[in-house]
Amino acid sequence: MTRFSFRSSLPLVVGFAACYSPNEPIGGDGTDDGSTGATIGTETSNTVGSATVATTAPTNTTDVTSATETDATDATDATQGTDATDSVDTSAGSTDEGGALCGNAQMDDGEACDDGDEINGNGCNNDCVESGTVLWDLGYGDSEDPGTGAGATDIGVNVDGVVVVTGATGSGGWIGTFTVDGMEVEQPVVLPGVQLSALDFFSGGDLAIGYFDAMGVSVRRMTTAGDIVWSTTALDTGGVLGSGGRGIDVDEDDNIVAVGAISESIYGGDIWTGEFDDAGFQGWSDVLDNVQPVAGFGRDVACAPDGECVAAGRIDGNGGPTAGGHYGWFRRFSPAGVTIWTRTFDEPSGSFDVGCVAVDVAGNALVIGTAASDIWVRKYEPGGDVEWTVTYDDPNSDDDWGDGCAADPDGNVIAVGWEMRDDLAQQRNAWIAKYDGEGTLLWMTTHNGVDNVDDAAVAVATDDAGRIYVAGRVDYDNLDGGAVKLWIRALAP
Repeated sequence: MTRFSFRSSLPLVVGFAACYSPNEPIGGDGTDDGSTGATIGTETSNTVGSATVATTAPTNTTDVTSATETDATDATDATQGTDATDSVDTSAGSTDEGGALCGNAQMDDGEACDDGDEINGNGCNNDCVESGTVLWDLGYGDSEDPGTGAGATDIGVNVDGVVVVTGATGSGGWIGTFTVDGMEVEQPVVLPGVQLSALDFFSGGDLAIGYFDAMGVSVRRMTTAGDIVWSTTALDTGGVLGSGGRGIDVDEDDNIVAVGAISESIYGGDIWTGEFDDAGFQGWSDVLDNVQPVAGFGRDVACAPDGECVAAGRIDGNGGPTAGGHYGWFRRFSPAGVTIWTRTFDEPSGSFDVGCVAVDVAGNALVIGTAASDIWVRKYEPGGDVEWTVTYDDPNSDDDWGDGCAADPDGNVIAVGWEMRDDLAQQRNAWIAKYDGEGTLLWMTTHNGVDNVDDAAVAVATDDAGRIYVAGRVDYDNLDGGAVKLWIRALAP
């Protein structure tokens, strides 16, 4: 989905169903005793830092600008998190329990901070709650299908303020709906045998769903109760494994714009981008025709308020800027599907992957990916020039991964993924960072599961109040055979 929406730090858990990440397979089983109140893990929050920003625009269709973000100082967060029955008031000018006015630039009882302004997201929010504070956590695991992993694939907030999450259980696709306070709106929907990849929303509230299908790029319109309105596929003449819809977005006219792969082999093939109207009939389409052994994968697509859409993907193989490697591909379309510009990014090592694209209120394209072993975030102006690029390398310079992104109503960028922390006797930790519109790091937080194994944030969305909703997975190695849980977290702006 695309993540234009008006649409740390601590341990906690709840009763857990299960998922698949389009960028990375999930393993382990989904056993769970259905109990609540277990510990999810520990958090690390980082002080507000800065980024080195590159502002060089590309001179042709290939740009190689890069920059390195300054690591923020690690600190252990000792704040106790809240569960789904609790929430933090995010109203401006609030009065805390002690009766003191929040915003008087004095630390009063019950306040975590007070910087005297009414600005959210600058370290201390206008309700005197620290930026990035965990508001609630939820987890779902599959108790009936041990040996099967779980996790989220996408998350969004609809026009009614309902948080919707897609993922998978051992039996297939999974859709959950929640209030902004973390309470279930309806019982989660399970879709047997379906691998969900992405979601967005029609103006009336129905879900637009992308899913993996060996026959081509497939999309579906559903109600939040799980009823199918229609399903359709942009057919792949080859019909081989590796085809499927990766990313979707619903534009201002309620058309679905989807991106995926029309495969020539199991390794991928042509990048397909196209439009379906609100009744499921196919409109314009665009195919990036690669010649084997070059293969392309469409990863995500995002549409701006003016109807222009940006697709993002990865191209592999010989013939690209890096022979035999991977490079990023980004294309902006008019509302009629005409190409406005195309950009590529060639990481010198030849190792690059795209995780997500979003658009902000001004129509800028925000992309996140992985360059070599670092998280990579870039902002393209509507005309295709690079405004800035930042990268993140964990303190141990180990492998890191950028997966999900969103733009909030103020033009800030939220990026999520995971970082590797073998230096702390941990493995992959979920990683969440917020940057302002100029590429400066506002805050960053990580989550390490209780068993120090593989945890990841894969998708993120914001609401019109700037609250942040993250979906991913946490890994439990101490359960019989191991287990992966679908994980949802809400954070203060």
